[in-house]
Amino acid sequence: MNSQTDVIDWKRIEKALRQMLRNVNSQRSEKDALANLQRLLEFCGPGSLNRPMIVKIAKAALVEQSIVYAPCCPDYSHLDGRYTFRGLDGGISLLAELHIAFLERLAPILPNAQITLLLANQEAEDAAIIRAVGTTREEFQDKLYMSLTAIRTRIGRLGWEAKFMTDVIPDLVTKEKSFAQEISNDNSKRVRLQTELGSRMDMYRRIDNHMLYEEMMRRTVRTAAQYLTLGEFAFRENALVCNHTTTNLSWYGETNAAILHNPVSVY
Repeated sequence: MNSQTDVIDWKRIEKALRQMLRNVNSQRSEKDALANLQRLLEFCGPGSLNRPMIVKIAKAALVEQSIVYAPCCPDYSHLDGRYTFRGLDGGISLLAELHIAFLERLAPILPNAQITLLLANQEAEDAAIIRAVGTTREEFQDKLYMSLTAIRTRIGRLGWEAKFMTDVIPDLVTKEKSFAQEISNDNSKRVRLQTELGSRMDMYRRIDNHMLYEEMMRRTVRTAAQYLTLGEFAFRENALVCNHTTTNLSWYGETNAAILHNPVSVY
C-alpha cells in the first residue's frame, strides 16, 4: 500500500464489492476482488484514490471484459516532458507514450481488458493550434493518420486498439457544444472556470502569446465540456477512462465515470 491508499476505508469498499459480485452472479470472492483492486490502485494517482471513485472503478473493472479508453493528444512538439506546440509530427505523442507505459503496468491486473487509445483528431479543427504548430488543416490531418498508424504499430503486439476519438464518439463535437453552452450559462461555475483558466494560462501562452482572456475562457469552457462528453460516454459504456493529471479531472466527477488517473503531467 502507498500512503494515499492507506487512509481508505477498505472495509466499506469490500462491502460494496460483495454487493457488486452478487449483482453480476460472480463466483469470485470479495477478498480476491479487493486484492486485485488494491493492486490496480497502487499505480494510480490521487484522482482515483477516494472511496466514491474506487467504487466506480470496481464496478467497471469487475465485468468479464473491462473496457478502457485512453484519450491522447496529437504528436505536438515537447521539451522536458511538456508540450511546447512549436511543431507537429506524425509519430507517437508524448501523452500516448506515457499512457501506453501506464497501461502496460495495469493490463495484467485487468485480464481480457479491451484497451483503446483515442487520438484527439478533432484538434485538426483548432485554428490557433494549427497556427502555433505552423501547418495547415490538411497537413495536420495527414500527420494524424500517420500518428494513428504509428500507435497501432506500437500497441499491436499488446492486442490493443487505437482509433480517432470522433470515430468512437461520433456526436463528440455536438455534445461538446451543448455542454459548453450549459457551462457558460451556469453562474455557479464561474469561479471554478476562472481558477481553471489560471492554471492553464501558461499553456495558452505557449499556443498563442497574444491570446486574449476571452479566448482563454472559451477554451477553458470547451475543455470542461470535452471532459463531460467523454465522461458521459464512458459511464454509458461502463468503461474506465485513463487520464493524465489535469485540473479538469474533476469534471469527470459530474458524469460518474470511472477514472484511472495516470499521475503524469504534459502541460
